[in-house]
Amino acid sequence: MIRRRLILGIVFLTAGMLLLIAFSIGFDQRPRLVKESEHDGSTQWRFVDRSILEEGAGTAGIISVAAGLVILTSEAIKFVRRRQRQ
Repeated sequence: MIRRRLILGIVFLTAGMLLLIAFSIGFDQRPRLVKESEHDGSTQWRFVDRSILEEGAGTAGIISVAAGLVILTSEAIKFVRRRQRQ
């Protein structure tokens, strides 16, 4: 039977890796200028702000990967200790 903590570690590790991949591929864009037309015919340029997901994806990915590794490491140590007792 697969232990619940093992599944939880794999889920955290996978989610963290996906966040890190998304951060490095899709969210690594510099703020861009957007042209906005006003009602009087004039145009204004402004920077588009990064979303909350873009700002926190890298940090959340690192935390999730670290949590997954800690959980998987503790389960591996428990498994090795159980094998040595038998």
